Amino acid sequence: MKIAHLGKLFLISIITTVVAFAQVVETTLSSSQIVAGDVAKLTIKAEGKDIEFPNITTIAGYNIIEQSNSSNIVYINGHLTQSQSKSYYFRPTKDAKIAPLDIKVDGKVYKSKELEISVVKPKASAKGQDVILEINATKTNAKVGEPIELKLIFKVKRGVQLSRVNIVPPKLENFWAEQIRGEQKSTDGVYDIVTYRFLITPQKSGTLKIPPTYVNVGKAVRGANSFNDPFFGTSIRWQKIYSNEITINVEPLPNNLELYGHFLITAKVDKKVVNANEPLNLTIKVKGEGNLDDIKKFDIQVPNAMVYNNEPKVYKRVVKGKHTGEFKQKVAIVAENNYTIAPIKLEYFDSKLQKVVVVKTNPIFIKVKPLKSTTTTSLPTKQKIELANNNTQAPSIPQANSINIIYLVASFLTGVALTLLFINLYKKEQKTPKPITIQIKKTKSDKELYKLLLPYTNDEYIKDKIQKLEANIYKNANNKIDKKELIAYFEEVTFS
Repeated sequence: MKIAHLGKLFLISIITTVVAFAQVVETTLSSSQIVAGDVAKLTIKAEGKDIEFPNITTIAGYNIIEQSNSSNIVYINGHLTQSQSKSYYFRPTKDAKIAPLDIKVDGKVYKSKELEISVVKPKASAKGQDVILEINATKTNAKVGEPIELKLIFKVKRGVQLSRVNIVPPKLENFWAEQIRGEQKSTDGVYDIVTYRFLITPQKSGTLKIPPTYVNVGKAVRGANSFNDPFFGTSIRWQKIYSNEITINVEPLPNNLELYGHFLITAKVDKKVVNANEPLNLTIKVKGEGNLDDIKKFDIQVPNAMVYNNEPKVYKRVVKGKHTGEFKQKVAIVAENNYTIAPIKLEYFDSKLQKVVVVKTNPIFIKVKPLKSTTTTSLPTKQKIELANNNTQAPSIPQANSINIIYLVASFLTGVALTLLFINLYKKEQKTPKPITIQIKKTKSDKELYKLLLPYTNDEYIKDKIQKLEANIYKNANNKIDKKELIAYFEEVTFS
């Protein structure tokens, strides 16, 4: 009897040990089967005073996209102990095995059990269900850059009450997409229907798939212990409703083109005659219908000139399932000699003619006026002053002894007069500001100051200021130019 009793005690001890071990670490999945695209959650729960969870960045080869922690105090066999949980979120795309993980509890290392997760394709909603989600396209065969209208259709059977609705737009990889404003509401007698429209443009050739999307719908559910008051005991039961998927077959354009549509191009200048080093503004416009966003920035080149190609802007709207609008780019050109703006070309696949088309602008000749040479007023010469003195009335001829004295006094007085004249002229020049400094003071914008400084590009100091002003005018920079410093520099430096 004693032996049997001991055997029972031994067996109970083993079972207790196993149970205690099982309670130390527990690993679970939110679900062993998920729909492709959904997020899976792996949770590790451990009990003890000192718990160290694994420091990992991937699960079964998939990146962990989020982590969360929770803890609480539990009472077991008359003892208080701590329970902690850590959850790892990841998005598997196919069936996977989750290898055991090491968890350290109170100095001991425990291994979690191996888990498996399967990934299944979503089942599209079918006719007759309370809630249906569909996607369809106006065409399933297109060319690169050819617009396609995509519709997302949400149907709810009449009489079905939904507390919450959250529609997820379709994932459109390899497509440029824009939602067309204004949802369309209708009914077919059985369902209330809401239609959302998108204009999508394939960006590459091949077989492109638009995967199923889904809507989260919530229905209010009364709890088992609820009161008659509808505000008590209610909860939301969520359900995912999936759509179908669509396959689009996309053909490449000839010559590796990416631009599809029907376009016209123009180029205009604000003037055809400019002064040397004066900026000229060129505006390039492309109007028409098609994927205007795919028009690349034009790189205009003019020999022996400075050219600033600004970033283009696109203005568009959707008309009858097509993008229509305008591409606009501005270019600034600064030159010292005559030049010609060469024809600007645009090559694309024409949607109306169904062939490759090249449109171009006419060449534009620009005449550049040379800079006017600046003239300086020279001081009166000694010879001119002497000639002016000779024009005065001649004194009577004195005696021979007096002539030398008269000439001596006259020479002395002339010298004094010349000296005083030169001093007055010198002082006047010092006190009178140079014309350029007066003009600098009067400038009210960077553009005015820029035009004023252009003739002095040979000077490194002035050239630096010009470049900063160019950046302000044509590149939206914010360089500060100190006018007082500029004026001081012109006062000190002599320009030829």
